[in-house]
Amino acid sequence: MVNSFHIPVLTQEILNYLNLKKGGVYIDCTLGGGGHSEAILENIYPHGFLIGIDQDIEAIETAKEELKSSKKNELMYMPVILLIPVCLRY
Repeated sequence: MVNSFHIPVLTQEILNYLNLKKGGVYIDCTLGGGGHSEAILENIYPHGFLIGIDQDIEAIETAKEELKSSKKNELMYMPVILLIPVCLRY
């Protein structure tokens, strides 16, 4: 995926390093334009779960737009500002 917001780099190296498994659960803490998230989704389909986090609302909206054509997963987005308080309770 290439968009005006972000051009993902080292995608194959990242995928190799993560050693993704079908059905695995993963977190992309730098969602950005969704380029790496899209590649992760391709590798964890059909039962995987990916959480995309970014503090930039514009980045989240861009990724949402870029990834909405993906039928591989149901997508849910949350700005990191909202996610942190939830995590701190546990």
